[in-house]
Amino acid sequence: MLSFRLGDFRTAAEFLSIYFDMVGTPDAPKIWVPPGFKESYELARANFAEARRHIGALDVRVSDPGAAVLVDGRQIGVSPLTLPVFVAPGRHRVSAQLGGTRVEEPVVVDAGGERTVWLIVRSAGEGAQARPLASEAVDVPGAAPPRPTQRPALRWWVVGGLAATSVALGAFGGVSVAEANDAAGDRDAAFVRARWKVFRCRPALPACDAHAEADRRAKTFTALSVGAFVGTGLAAGGAVAAGFLLAPEAKVRVEAAVGTAPSVALSFPW
Repeated sequence: MLSFRLGDFRTAAEFLSIYFDMVGTPDAPKIWVPPGFKESYELARANFAEARRHIGALDVRVSDPGAAVLVDGRQIGVSPLTLPVFVAPGRHRVSAQLGGTRVEEPVVVDAGGERTVWLIVRSAGEGAQARPLASEAVDVPGAAPPRPTQRPALRWWVVGGLAATSVALGAFGGVSVAEANDAAGDRDAAFVRARWKVFRCRPALPACDAHAEADRRAKTFTALSVGAFVGTGLAAGGAVAAGFLLAPEAKVRVEAAVGTAPSVALSFPW
């Protein structure tokens, strides 16, 4: 509403359309609405209609999802777009880029008018020579350099090694638990024998020495079993992480479209 009062009709129409999409209508609201919502809704509708008299609208439809949609070099979203793009009256350049393919269409729209723009990205990439991207890779200070493609064999060696380590640690943890239980049983038996001989253990008494040795073994194997199971979880998590991070085609791409700030795109194909 503030943009409307300031005469910024394009911004007003953009945010009012988001508002209508979010709240629904007074007869079928999508969210909880306060009393008096119908009056404020009708006022917003009147302001939206007045703003639309001064600007044009583009309904951009792209053949493939996930393509960056740009209008006059400014990225306005990713396909599929659910809302129209509001622009000043006149000529505009509407483009979509996906991977290494970009298509662009010029369009002219009048004030209060609306144009539908169809952009076929895949056909352009499979047919004749695709036009180069308007954005090119740039060096961003402080950004990490592109990571080289990993060989599939390296990924599977790392994943296999971590998975085998996880299994081995799990088995070792199970053996340690069994040993700890046996040692605890020996400790309890030695304690019972010691109680029948003396009321207080002293050095060189066989029953007391057996109790101390069994207690030490029980504590040692209990600590080993806990460490083994913790290592099992860490190794299993590392195997899963390595499977994704060492994907054969994993790469980091830094791009900057004309007139926009640099952006970073990460790709981890399996």
